[in-house]
Amino acid sequence: MRIDLNRSSASELSSELSSQQVSAQGAATAALSAPAVRQGTVDSLKQSVSSGTYELNPSKIAASMVDDYA
Repeated sequence: MRIDLNRSSASELSSELSSQQVSAQGAATAALSAPAVRQGTVDSLKQSVSSGTYELNPSKIAASMVDDYA
């Protein structure tokens, strides 16, 4: 890969890096503003477990475990 250090290329590179920085900052802001706990999901799961309607899928659990270590 050839790197051209003339002014227009450096300017374009700087502009691209700046836009990537703005995108990264936006993603970081969104992640930090999201709640640490999705309370609605937690409450729904608690209710399912309490009522005995929560069902486990052993095949899906096993596949997820294998995917985590693959």
